[in-house]
Amino acid sequence: MKMENGYQKNIDVIQDFETHNSISNFRFKDVDLWPLIRFRLFMQLFRNKDEVSHKRGRLPIIKIFIHSLLNSAFSKKSKIKENKYMFLGSENGRRAHKNGKLYHIFFDALIEKYKINDYAVLELNNSVRNSEKFSQNVLSIDHLMLKNLLLAHIFYRLTPSISANLDSILSQWEFNNSPFTKKQIKKLLHLAYLEYRINKITLKHLINRIKPKILFFTCSYCYWNNIALQYCNKVGIKTIELQHGVINKNHIGYIYRQKRSGYGVPAHFLVFGQKEFKILKEKMSSEIIPDGNPYFQLLRQSQDFDNFNLFSFWPQCNNKKIILITSQGLTGNYLINFTEEISKLLNSKYIIVYRLHQNERANYNANKFSKLLSLPNVIVQTDDRISLPQILKNAYVHASVFSTVLEEAVAFSIPNLVIKFQGWENANHLIEKKLAVLVSTPREFVDSLENLPKTNGDDADFFYTKESYRLKTIL
Repeated sequence: MKMENGYQKNIDVIQDFETHNSISNFRFKDVDLWPLIRFRLFMQLFRNKDEVSHKRGRLPIIKIFIHSLLNSAFSKKSKIKENKYMFLGSENGRRAHKNGKLYHIFFDALIEKYKINDYAVLELNNSVRNSEKFSQNVLSIDHLMLKNLLLAHIFYRLTPSISANLDSILSQWEFNNSPFTKKQIKKLLHLAYLEYRINKITLKHLINRIKPKILFFTCSYCYWNNIALQYCNKVGIKTIELQHGVINKNHIGYIYRQKRSGYGVPAHFLVFGQKEFKILKEKMSSEIIPDGNPYFQLLRQSQDFDNFNLFSFWPQCNNKKIILITSQGLTGNYLINFTEEISKLLNSKYIIVYRLHQNERANYNANKFSKLLSLPNVIVQTDDRISLPQILKNAYVHASVFSTVLEEAVAFSIPNLVIKFQGWENANHLIEKKLAVLVSTPREFVDSLENLPKTNGDDADFFYTKESYRLKTIL
């Protein structure tokens, strides 16, 4: 199978453009606009539809809007009350099961670990009822954000002075040999500025009602999160980002060639371990705090997390060696085709569980995975009724390109195979520690199954960093 490193190539394209134009910390009318469009530009470079498997169509957006609007219409305004802590994120964030409820592995775990009671959770991309969620004080803000997006597009045509100001600035930028055009960049910057200004009004209203002292969130390079981060930094609310995935030396969301500072950078960043600490302390002005992974720390200590019987749920797994393959959006059809080829080479003692990325599950398209769905020795996991730890407990081996699950598998003493496709370098630290084996072809993958390295859960030290007392002083 053809292996291309389009991931690294696209990162280089972005960074080269920034370097030539000295725009890493570009600010327009007191707004750090570049972090708002950088990830969008990166995703636009993946022009081949096969390279991204969780594109959101119009129908899911409309369904989310209607669901959120109805949710809002029947919710009491009294829900918006004063709370010391505010959490902002996506309902698509990974969830486990605890006491019959959907447990947010980043927010709920931190709330439980530090015994936080005075909090509100603002969520986007809602598709399930609040009554099903573990958190007690959850507000859907989809209808507000989508309304603001619509307003920004309306005002885009009505604000020629902003367009003229951006024209003047961009006339000094170098676009030769760049895949981006001046028109493309200007439109993105113009809309980003308008969305910031419009969402600022919404944020001001929410914050005046909640009066938070601290904002917790994941993924500062996600569009709306960065808008909220910038606003909260400006008005003096402490901002704390929670690591939600793999961070390496080339992560498109965090790593710029110049050290980052300004409104678009969180004041504090809770990371899993020393690896991320060493990377980010040189690249961001944030205080980097190694705090481990609260969810996995609690998982080790607690029996309260629901234990579904995997074999009654998937009886075809009984008496089989389970190969867990975790997907990511940027692996697209490559990983789907790779898995199909593996399935043809396996003998009958193996079965594959192909776990979709949460964005793929949220925007699930059966046609995209039709090949895998038709295979007798492949199960495509499209929901979270069986949580990831339950699968890991029963897995024989785990494989991915660069998913965080590679690190989580180590904690369960499960061997890892890293599939050599664009972005695999994110998992290179595991390969160097001999906690994962790199494979390039389906045949090499299958041959490696008979000679897997032994792993010990204690080797996941980097994922279970001893509790940091620094956060307690901040709280």
